[in-house]
Amino acid sequence: MDKKADQYEKIINGLKSRRAIKEKHLRADSKQLEQLSKQISYYSARRANLLTERYRQIARQLFAEYELIAIEKLDAKEMRKKNQKGSGATNRGKNRKLAKIKPYEIALLLEQMADREGKTLLKVDSYKTSQVEFGTQYQKVVSVNGCLSTLEN
Repeated sequence: MDKKADQYEKIINGLKSRRAIKEKHLRADSKQLEQLSKQISYYSARRANLLTERYRQIARQLFAEYELIAIEKLDAKEMRKKNQKGSGATNRGKNRKLAKIKPYEIALLLEQMADREGKTLLKVDSYKTSQVEFGTQYQKVVSVNGCLSTLEN
């Protein structure tokens, strides 16, 4: 992730913790709380814009180099499912990281860029994609003297 975005994230977290402390002692309509909320909104918007622009740069680079890009169908709900082995802190950390990188936004930008550029974006179901031994067969396409053939394992 971008260093500037990380700096904004630290600022936002600091402001949120200050606001949480002040919420205990001040009224809900306090000017100080309102000011902190405005600052949090400002830095959150700056960070979101910075990341969106970086995602656009990455998408442009990918589609400049490749005609076809395959990505996993990203389902944040599935990604955020509680890990049976992990603790609550592990799950909170995972959720925080997912909120930082915004995988849905990346997929959406890639889809928009593919439509605009006339390139192909393939969304692959995530079910057992990394586990080859579950009923999938590996095929290798080999070119011998201009003739294509497939080899199966």
